[in-house]
Amino acid sequence: MKKGIQPYAICIALAAMLPLGNVFAQNQAGQKSLTVVSLAELKSQLTSLQGMIAGTLGALERVKSAGRDDSALGKASSDFAGRVKGLDSQVELIQRYAVTVKSESQRSLRILAEGNLHRA
Repeated sequence: MKKGIQPYAICIALAAMLPLGNVFAQNQAGQKSLTVVSLAELKSQLTSLQGMIAGTLGALERVKSAGRDDSALGKASSDFAGRVKGLDSQVELIQRYAVTVKSESQRSLRILAEGNLHRA
């Protein structure tokens, strides 16, 4: 795997995670509530995403090297498609976590600011 591809792919994944609003913070059916998310958990999920990106790039390389062998190409492309789905799910989870962390930090800052205003 080329060294220049992985940082580029990570940048693309992180740019795709930029939340477009609070829509990702809403609890969807069947998913656990994201009322409190620690920075450690967010960091853990980002680390997991980095590993998933590396695995997906490896799967893409296998698709490329499978070439014209239909059986190998089918297996490699199926693996790649599955990894891309997993990557999408992980990005969505991190987006929700990021929105939750941002919301909680803004709420904490407001509380601190209000406390400082009352003391002045």
